[in-house]
Amino acid sequence: MNWTALSALTQAYRDYSARGGTIRLCGVQKRMESILALTCLLDFFRHHPSVDEALASFTEAESAAGVGAATGSRTASSCR
Repeated sequence: MNWTALSALTQAYRDYSARGGTIRLCGVQKRMESILALTCLLDFFRHHPSVDEALASFTEAESAAGVGAATGSRTASSCR
């Protein structure tokens, strides 16, 4: 993944978040996960092993609305 792709992903996050939406990633390979962690972008995206799990997380989020955040993989970060 190059800087252009990271910029596009960041802009998509901003656009969707501004409208109350979310982006979920799925099937993130270790190298990509490392790049996202290094650039502190992993903090902004929930990621799941499969498309089915990512889609199911949206349903979980709707069910948990007002109760808390949806479940999904998050990695502890030192980016804050």
